[in-house]
Amino acid sequence: EASKDAADLSNELYARGLAAFLNVLESQRSLYATQDQLVQSDTAVVTNLISLYKALGGGWDAPVD
Repeated sequence: EASKDAADLSNELYARGLAAFLNVLESQRSLYATQDQLVQSDTAVVTNLISLYKALGGGWDAPVD
């Protein structure tokens, strides 16, 4: 949320002529990096949950083709 706010603020400052476009790009890069970390973390949680289910004996049947 903080990265999103920073990106929004940078855009607003740039629109008013109070900041350089480089600041906008840097804040967007930071926002995208944070979003990427969140996606990677969510993926790791799901992957680890699947590993836990498998280690505990499954809990689902394989689909029949």
